[in-house]
Amino acid sequence: MGKADASLVASSFKEAGANVPADLKSVYEKNEEAFKTFSTGLTSFYKEFTREEREEKQKTKKEIDRANNQSFGLNNDAIFKATQERLKFLRGKLQDKNIDEIEKQKLNREITRVANLGTDGNEFYNSVLNNSSNILFEDLETNKTFNNLLSDINNNTNVSNVRYDEDKKDYVFGEGEGSITLSELKNKIGFSNIQVATNVNKSITKIGGSKKGMYPTVTDAISQVYNDLNRELKNPNDILSAYEDKNFLGMDTFSVKDLLENRGTSDLSKELYDELRKLDLNADGLVDDKDATFLTPKNYKALVDQINSDSQLKKEVISRTVGAISGSHSFAANQRNNASTIVEEEENKNKFGLDAGTRYFTMGADQNYARIYGRDIENAVETFKSVQDKGSGIFTGYDKVPYKLSKGKWKQWDSETEEFDIEANATAIFTNLGWTNNPKIMEYLKVKGMDYDGDGIIDAAPKKPIEFTTY
Repeated sequence: MGKADASLVASSFKEAGANVPADLKSVYEKNEEAFKTFSTGLTSFYKEFTREEREEKQKTKKEIDRANNQSFGLNNDAIFKATQERLKFLRGKLQDKNIDEIEKQKLNREITRVANLGTDGNEFYNSVLNNSSNILFEDLETNKTFNNLLSDINNNTNVSNVRYDEDKKDYVFGEGEGSITLSELKNKIGFSNIQVATNVNKSITKIGGSKKGMYPTVTDAISQVYNDLNRELKNPNDILSAYEDKNFLGMDTFSVKDLLENRGTSDLSKELYDELRKLDLNADGLVDDKDATFLTPKNYKALVDQINSDSQLKKEVISRTVGAISGSHSFAANQRNNASTIVEEEENKNKFGLDAGTRYFTMGADQNYARIYGRDIENAVETFKSVQDKGSGIFTGYDKVPYKLSKGKWKQWDSETEEFDIEANATAIFTNLGWTNNPKIMEYLKVKGMDYDGDGIIDAAPKKPIEFTTY
């Protein structure tokens, strides 16, 4: 969950612990070896569980196909009987002359609500039939219960043991702790909503293509994806859909459900495993080797089931997991894209590291604020070098000041005497033209044995580099 939050794991396991010990103490002395053993058992455990899921989904398809062909709706004698018995009981109480007006109003509201249960059930049933190709179940038991209900409707039986529960004020299916109301069943069944992943993938793609610096660290990208996904998960259906969606970019076609069940290459199951190793699993007040023997695939599944059954906890796990994986994916893409942009920019530069079309500075008022581009600097450098290599000649840069090189000495043009009689040197020329802060230009123009600053001493290279401003 990047990384798994110990408080989430601890609170979930407290609710979920199956507490089935296994004699694995010797294995847990080495963490990597321990996880390898644990992971092998977990993969085998979920392989069998996945087989059951696949079989139940096949039953669902078969029963839905039958229901579509028969078009019986939610008609079932057991459901009808449970409804009528409850209505008969309520109407009988309504006939009692000893009840007051307030009690009569309550009974009438209850009669209306019970009567509407059939309508609500029909709407739910029809929505499943109309969107059966996208149906999702929160867990295997929900799928089994729904299949029993479908079978009862198709065969007019009561395998699901449907009845009306006065306390829960709803139809109830199943037995004992495994019983579930119609309202609970509806909340555990949903439909794929590709829009969630579609919207989040737009954000992931945007991060990957953003300018350098917009997401300075991988944490920034992860937080962006986390927040965007969290906003998309508005209701239980969105959460259930995202939990099983294999289309989030960077997830390698695995869903969060897959990763929790130890499929794929994510470290999610390893993170949960590491956090479980830190917990007092046997509730003896100590975290020791005894707790390690309770870290079994069955207990791990109990933890995952608890996450799956808590909609808000599942939302958090989804957002953290996709945020960590897809956020890292988008950040890596951003780094690659910006690296290629830098390469392209470098390829467009000349040998002095200047882009021909980029304006590097602007001259003063006496030069009419001439804009100096990369091509202007390159041309001036080449002209200067040709004069320098020849050993004599006149050079005029983009500052419009003429210089003459003769016998190894530079002289500047004097507009009053109209002669080259002002003492000059290469360093002054370079400074006036803004070249001294460009090492590539300085290296290119370096001439062994030249007196750059006119002090009578041979210099290895120009001195005192002065920076100029790029506009």
